[in-house]
Amino acid sequence: MTRKEFITSREHVFTNMQLALLNVIEDYMRSKNINRVQLSKELGVSKGYVSQVLNADYDHKMSKLVDLALSSNKIPLLLFVDADRFVKNDIANKTWELIPVKRPHSVTFEKKGATINDNNSLEVKKKSKVKSGKNASSK
Repeated sequence: MTRKEFITSREHVFTNMQLALLNVIEDYMRSKNINRVQLSKELGVSKGYVSQVLNADYDHKMSKLVDLALSSNKIPLLLFVDADRFVKNDIANKTWELIPVKRPHSVTFEKKGATINDNNSLEVKKKSKVKSGKNASSK
C-alpha cells in the first residue's frame, strides 16, 4: 500500500477522527480531574458507553460526535479537503490547521442588493428606477 493509498483510506481517516475525539475527551477529563464513571454521570450515559468511546470501539452518528464534543466544551469543525491537495501537503510534511479570521463588518450581495451589518441584520436596498430618454436629463 502506498502512502497516498494509506492516508486517503477510509480506515485511516476514520481512525484519525476517532483519535481527535478521544483526545478532546481525555483533555476534558484531565482538566476536570474526573474519571470514566464521573464522566458517564456528567454526560448522562452508561459507563460501558464511555468505555467504548475511550477505547475507540464505536462508530456513532454525527449527532453523537457533536454531543460528545459540546459536552467537552469543544466545537467540532468538519473540513473537506481535495484529496490530491491533501497528499501533496502530506508529501511536503505539512499538516492542516484552521486559522480563525476576522469577519468583515458588513457583506454586500450585489445581485440582490442586500447587506448584512455588524448586528447580523439584513438590509435589502430597493432598486430605484432610472428614467431614460429626453426627460431623464431634465430632472
